[in-house]
Amino acid sequence: MAAAHRPTILIVEDNASLLGLYDHVFEPETTRLIHARGVEESLRAIRSERLDLAIVDYWLPDGNGAEVLRALKEAQPHAHAILATAWGSDRDASEVVKQGAFAYLKKPFDLVTLRILAQRALLLARLGGENEVLRGSLRRFAEEVSAWGKEAEAVRRLATLPAGPEDAGAHCAHALSAVLEVLGGVGLAYYSSPHGGGELALCHALGFGGEEALPAAILADQGLVGRAAEEGRLLSFSGAAGGPVALDKEKGAPFPLVGYTAAAALPVELGGRSVGVLVAAFPDAGSLARAEETLGSSVGRFFSLAMQNIHLMEAAAVDGLTGLYNRRYLDLRLEQEFSRAERHGRELTLCLADLDQFKSLNDAHGHQFGDKVLRGVADCWRSGLRKSDLAARYGGEELALLLPETSLAGGRLASEKIRGAISALPFAASRAGGAAVRVTASIGVASYPGQAAGPEELLRAADQALYEAKNTGGDRVVCAPRGG
Repeated sequence: MAAAHRPTILIVEDNASLLGLYDHVFEPETTRLIHARGVEESLRAIRSERLDLAIVDYWLPDGNGAEVLRALKEAQPHAHAILATAWGSDRDASEVVKQGAFAYLKKPFDLVTLRILAQRALLLARLGGENEVLRGSLRRFAEEVSAWGKEAEAVRRLATLPAGPEDAGAHCAHALSAVLEVLGGVGLAYYSSPHGGGELALCHALGFGGEEALPAAILADQGLVGRAAEEGRLLSFSGAAGGPVALDKEKGAPFPLVGYTAAAALPVELGGRSVGVLVAAFPDAGSLARAEETLGSSVGRFFSLAMQNIHLMEAAAVDGLTGLYNRRYLDLRLEQEFSRAERHGRELTLCLADLDQFKSLNDAHGHQFGDKVLRGVADCWRSGLRKSDLAARYGGEELALLLPETSLAGGRLASEKIRGAISALPFAASRAGGAAVRVTASIGVASYPGQAAGPEELLRAADQALYEAKNTGGDRVVCAPRGG
């Protein structure tokens, strides 16, 4: 049995008493700590050790923590960093976070907050590592089965699916198409749990000839999908032509599969629980045995790996509190969309928002209420988006909206609509006797090519416009001037 992974944490701190504190927080049996007292020692550790997390003091004897963050991000992009500092204001520290840190702690900090942030950062690092392993497995399996006719082609297509989490539906459709090429003449449907949590819902279907051929009954707890997810194994059933398919005498009510006489269900598991179920329905029971063999072979395994990869990508790219994409994924998409806009001569608009007086709201009503507000505002922030748009949590109470092929005027119009919707949201506050508390947002808007010539310049222009919106009273939208 393989030993559990023991994460390696780099502690960059020149204060001996704080080093002792970190030794107390992280148990040596489960965590390996490496100490560095300055920039040079940190750089040597980054070059020689595989790190999962770095906790970095800002002021160091031979430089500052920003140098360490840049080196870590360049050499080990899978690793995360927490900035621990008594330096500057929240806004100053947030700027350093935007340069690549996962989070920051203001000294003096409490141990509970340190543990929570470290656990979250290590979880993301672990998910990234698992994702790398899965993608490596896909490539190795693809090489092993390259000589197998239709199955080899299906495996190749599954192994080379793109991994962008915002295109999960399209990736699922491509994966089903690859399986359909092998099975032929069947109906395929994939049910998944969004972001790995909650009830299973239809993601995509092929060959059923209409949504009506997928009765809601198969999603019931004792239906085909529910049973496969519960038992965690490949299940198959057959019945009379055109008649209902029953699970067994003890559990589950019969349900019809219109035009089909047999069905099989393959669960997709991740982390010991089902995150999806592939359903295949057949017009004749004679095809069932071959389908069971195919789904139990490398085709089924690769389909499961491809779906697991999508779920992992979503987990690594989505902010756990708000369900929006996180800052790291926003940076990636901004680079991609900017290159596309530049190449095709199209506009690209970025909107940055910040909730007004959010710290005061947290102080008055508590952090749980603040989290509730962030979730509600995030739902409003992403409502009405086009498929090409991207909504992200930029950091703390800051949100971002990336709008391809949208002018500055279009971005302002969208921002004004969202700003008005946010200000109309009522949040019941228990500390206020259940009275409704309302929040407002300031939004900065900038566009390429009018206000910026590069991705970083576009971010800076939108951020400066946001700063002006905050400094002129808040609850308003400000557009960046031409030329940033």
